Amino acid sequence: MSGDNVKSIIFFTAFIKSEPIHWLSQMVPEDCAVSIVARFQPNDLNVGASDLEVYKKCSELGWKFGFIKNLHSKVYIFNDDVALLGSANFTSSGLNLDGYGNIEMGTQVKLSAEDKAKIQSLYSEVTWMNDEMYEQMKKELDAHQIIEKKPKPFGWSDELKDLIKPPSEGLWTKDLFYTKLQEVSDPDKDYAHDKDLIGQNVLQLDHASPVLFIPGTDKVWEVARSEYELDDVVAFHTSKMHKWFVKILMKRLAENKHANFGWLSNRLHNALLDDPPPHRGGVKEFIQNFESWLKEYSYIEFTQHEKTHSYSFKSFYSWTIITDKHTIKEIDSSCFDSSSSGIPQALHHFFSFKNSLGLEVDTNFKIVTKNGSNYNFTVLKNAGRDSSLKFQWNADFTNFLKHQIPNWFEIKPDRKNSNIFMHFKRLSGENTYQVSITKDSLLGS
Repeated sequence: MSGDNVKSIIFFTAFIKSEPIHWLSQMVPEDCAVSIVARFQPNDLNVGASDLEVYKKCSELGWKFGFIKNLHSKVYIFNDDVALLGSANFTSSGLNLDGYGNIEMGTQVKLSAEDKAKIQSLYSEVTWMNDEMYEQMKKELDAHQIIEKKPKPFGWSDELKDLIKPPSEGLWTKDLFYTKLQEVSDPDKDYAHDKDLIGQNVLQLDHASPVLFIPGTDKVWEVARSEYELDDVVAFHTSKMHKWFVKILMKRLAENKHANFGWLSNRLHNALLDDPPPHRGGVKEFIQNFESWLKEYSYIEFTQHEKTHSYSFKSFYSWTIITDKHTIKEIDSSCFDSSSSGIPQALHHFFSFKNSLGLEVDTNFKIVTKNGSNYNFTVLKNAGRDSSLKFQWNADFTNFLKHQIPNWFEIKPDRKNSNIFMHFKRLSGENTYQVSITKDSLLGS
């Protein structure tokens, strides 16, 4: 196939270097639509198996560049019709651009309809890179290489992981849970699929919740959890199905609409990318499986009605828990009058994640706003209440709130709902949270 006849290119490669990008740009016409997808994991970049600057070169050429975690394919597709399959990465040694390199093998195939569907499935999993991701990756990679004289394994920060998380607008049946968590009597391939889905090896067949309760709270997340269970919690919350569900539930509740089983069944049926999609009976079974995991590992509250049940996020007083890294405080008058907010006992585990001692008095928290300002919160005892704790902050953070909420003085002690929300999102640093303010909606940016 001559270069002049190439109208579109999609390359999938595990490793990628800068030199072949320049070589390719000399081979294809300027109006050719080029998309390149690599693995681009932190350690690939750290040891030089791939070059971070590939993104900048692609961007300058007007090409799309993205990545998929754990990608190992080497597939070069032309005009959505013909593919080169082989062992060669998109590197100088893989392509023998310097006249020497690896011994590689490959073959040319014409893509069938089934092949194209599989490629489209893979394409839907791409996280497309942008300048913000590039700058943060470069910052973290440079910082690591300054500290470590020899390349050592490292991972991206939680902030960057959130920034580069895979797209979640659509789902494939392979993203769904095939089993009901508490009904697995014999580990089979479906159970193995669900373990792989959340990337965990520690799930147990006898995964019963502990029965140690904290007095005065509901039986939801305030039950004591072992460390291996908390690992499962984190893993479940990173699953594509859970991220998709949280996203659509937040939007639904922000519209003041009920979110019930029928609504979820309809949304999942429409979100599935498989062609043809499962019949609606199959969709309902997938939801029932997912619900069993939700009840064990999420902050979702189920409310039973006469013929169905609905979903909402678990709330404790003025706090609502969204995920293992995201909770919301509805702002009340105490935020301004006393520069403080009570912390319900059921929230102690959220702010003391994996700390066996729990949330302790005099613990300091670093609060970061989106404009880069830093504030300090301190955990204190609530006067006159034995086990009650509160966050106390200085006047500078109260002034920040007043700037964000110009009509703050209208929030009175007897006003039950302000409909103004303070979002806490856990960052990678110890006791570090990002705070943002939203108005008239639980939806946080």
